[in-house]
Amino acid sequence: RTNLGQGVDLDALLGTPAEAAQRLLDSSIAPANSGKMATLNSAEKRADGVVQFDYTVRFAEGSPMAGRVIKNQACVAYNPA
Repeated sequence: RTNLGQGVDLDALLGTPAEAAQRLLDSSIAPANSGKMATLNSAEKRADGVVQFDYTVRFAEGSPMAGRVIKNQACVAYNPA
């Protein structure tokens, strides 16, 4: 959780829903050389302003979870108050 303050344009900060989701996948969920491969399945901005996305993570051979697949959903929300 980060305090961004008032007047922040979340669209300008994050980019499109797909760009924001891909950035999170690449930097935190499945960074390079992590033994994980993430695929973005969908990303959208809901009517309430929340960015929601669905992704799949596959674990590479040789990793402790080799061969496993996880499907997940995540949301990014911003309350300027």
